[in-house]
Amino acid sequence: MWRRIRALVIKEFLAVWRDKRSRFVLIGPPLFQLVVFSYAATFDIKDAAMAVLDLDGGPEARRLIDDFGSPAPSRSSGTCGRAARSNPSSMPRTLPW
Repeated sequence: MWRRIRALVIKEFLAVWRDKRSRFVLIGPPLFQLVVFSYAATFDIKDAAMAVLDLDGGPEARRLIDDFGSPAPSRSSGTCGRAARSNPSSMPRTLPW
């Protein structure tokens, strides 16, 4: 049975490959998608608001907050609750130590 399916797949592939227009339809869209989506799909997070509640206040906690990699200087805006209410898309984080 698998030999028949394999023969049918080969026959159909050769039929599509012979026609120039079908060949373009077979190769063109995946190639186009590869080029377009490689620039569109990224895991870089840009301009994401984050609120950090630092209960420790020590230098290690400050260094950890600075290591989050914010391009803008860190600023204090009160509590995490107020930051989350003012910007629902923010990511509140708590440093408990």
